[in-house]
Amino acid sequence: MRDLFQAYRTFFGKGDALYQLFAPYRICPLGAHVDHQHGLVTGFAFDSGIEFLFSATETGKVEMASLSFEGLMTFNVQRPVDEKQLNWGDNLH
Repeated sequence: MRDLFQAYRTFFGKGDALYQLFAPYRICPLGAHVDHQHGLVTGFAFDSGIEFLFSATETGKVEMASLSFEGLMTFNVQRPVDEKQLNWGDNLH
């Protein structure tokens, strides 16, 4: 986690309040839609996942950087995203 905090400060240079979020990966061995057919749902989460650090903005602007992918992704939560950028950022909003 220390590396993540260091990377955040390198990318954004901010020392303001940071929030931490963890989204676990999920597995559904029987497929994602068997419950629609009245089947058993066996999906579960496990201890690996994606860790986020973020700080709030007043403008709704979101800037994201990844330790795994190149480039800084930017969008605004108050405006629709009309065009895909054809990179990892397309999965963020």
